[in-house]
Amino acid sequence: MGTKRASDAGGSQTTKRAKKEPKEPCEKKPDETNTKQNEENRLHIQFQLIQLQRLTQDLLAQSDLIESVEKDNSKGIMKGLKRIHKAFASSETPSLNHTKQLRLPSMPSEPQTPARIPEDATLPLLPPIKDETLKSAVFTHTGIVERGPGSVSSSEKTYDRLEVLGDAYIELISTRLIWEKFPTLPAGKIAQARETMVKNETLAQYATAYGFDKLLKTSSDYRNHPKRWIKIRGDVFEAYVAAAIISDPENGLRVVESWLTQLWLPKLAEVRLPVPPAERGQNGNITFKDKLSATVVSKGIKLQYIDEKPPVRDGGLVTSFIGVYLTGWGYEKKHLGSGSGLSKSEAGNQAAIRALNNRPLIDEINATKREFDQKTAALRAASTASEAT
Repeated sequence: MGTKRASDAGGSQTTKRAKKEPKEPCEKKPDETNTKQNEENRLHIQFQLIQLQRLTQDLLAQSDLIESVEKDNSKGIMKGLKRIHKAFASSETPSLNHTKQLRLPSMPSEPQTPARIPEDATLPLLPPIKDETLKSAVFTHTGIVERGPGSVSSSEKTYDRLEVLGDAYIELISTRLIWEKFPTLPAGKIAQARETMVKNETLAQYATAYGFDKLLKTSSDYRNHPKRWIKIRGDVFEAYVAAAIISDPENGLRVVESWLTQLWLPKLAEVRLPVPPAERGQNGNITFKDKLSATVVSKGIKLQYIDEKPPVRDGGLVTSFIGVYLTGWGYEKKHLGSGSGLSKSEAGNQAAIRALNNRPLIDEINATKREFDQKTAALRAASTASEAT
C-alpha cells in the first residue's frame, strides 16, 4: 500500500512538472516570430518605397502620355508625382536618396558591441559569430600561421577556407535578392547588379566600415599594396559571413541574409530597370530618343548625343555618360539633358528622358517646332494648289 501511494504521489508530481515545463519555450516563441515578421515587413516596405521612387521617375518622364491617357485628371496626377519625387529627394534615408551615399564610419571597437556604434551610422548591426575559434580565424591572416609537418589544420586557424564558403553564400544571397526584387530584370542585368554588390571593392569598403581591418592579425603591412589590401579586406568580409552562418546552424543563414539585405539596400536602389518604350506602334517600339526627336526636330534641326566624359570602369562594369544637345531654333548645341548607363544606348536613352522632362524649355522648343511645321505645311498646300491651277 505504502509503495503504491508513493508511486501515485510521485506520478502525480511528475505529471504536474511535465505540465509546467513546456510553458517557458511557448512564451518565447511568439516574441521571436513577431520580431522576425516585423523585420521582414520593414525590409519589404523599404524596398517598396525604392520601387515607388523608380516608378515616379519613369512616370514624370512620360508626362505628355499621362496627359493623353488621363485628360481630366492629368494635372492632379502630375502634381502628386512631383510631390512624391520631392519627398524622396529630401529623404534622409540613403537608400531612398541617390544623392546621399551610404555612410561607412570607421568602427575600431569590437564588432559585436552595439553600444559602441556611432549614432549617425547607417550600417546595420553585425550578426554575431557564436564560436570563438571561428571568430579568431576570421581575423587571422595565413602569413602568421606556422607551416610545416605539424600544421595540417593551419587553414582552419585563418580565414583562408572560410572566405571560399562566404563567397558562395554572398553570391547566392545577392542573386536570390535581385531575383525576388526585380522579377522582370533580364539575366545580363541580374549579373551586372550582382557584380556591384559582391565585388571586392564593395566588400572591402564594408569591412573597413565595421573595423575588420583593425582587428586583422597579419605579419605584413599590406596597406602599402592597394590592390592586395582590397582583396584581403574583401576576403575577411566573406569569411565573416561564413563564420556567422555556420556558428549558428539554426538561425545563422536567416540572420545573415537579413543583415546583408539591409546593407545592400542602397546598391539595390541603383539598379535600373529596362526603360519602357515611349509608345507602341504598328512598327514596334519607339525609344525615348525617337520621342525626343519627334518633339523638337524638324527640317534643318539637329540633335547630337555626345560623350560628356570618359567611361568609368568599376570592377567588371563600364558606365557611359551621354549628353543630348540641340542645334537649331536659335540655339547652338543647347544642352537638353544628360544620362548615364551600362551602355551608350542606355545612357543616351536616359539623356532623352531627362530632356523630355526639362520643362519649360522643351515646351518652348516644341511650340516653336509646331508653329514652323504648320507654316511649312500651309506653304506646301498653297504651292500644290497653285500648280494644280
